[in-house]
Amino acid sequence: MAKQVVVFKLKMEDTPGVLANMLEQGSNFGLDLEGACAVGCEGGQAVLFAVPKDPNVGRQVASAGGQKVEECAGFLVEGEDRIGAGAAVLKPLANVNLLACAALVSEGRYQVLLVVANKDAVAAAKALGV
Repeated sequence: MAKQVVVFKLKMEDTPGVLANMLEQGSNFGLDLEGACAVGCEGGQAVLFAVPKDPNVGRQVASAGGQKVEECAGFLVEGEDRIGAGAAVLKPLANVNLLACAALVSEGRYQVLLVVANKDAVAAAKALGV
């Protein structure tokens, strides 16, 4: 099962406490996240991909924060865990440029967050059957 979501991509400093402070600021606006993935990059930078349950609240937080935020297309995919499940999710997307992929498995179920540029959203949605 897959569903399309709005993902906010934000570049930030990779220093202790920055992510916690950002999430706290978002909570002050009532931001409720469906998912998030942050990763450190070279040069002391990090990238946060956040999936707000309400994209309008995400836009309010982004506007108030004064930082450059890019809206991307995302897909939340979930299913029963089995050997090869990751390959089965990604194979139809072989011709789509992924910006990010984060996956977790718990209690026999997998959840995957896939992020693509908006220009690739239609092709990704078609490939995932959304």
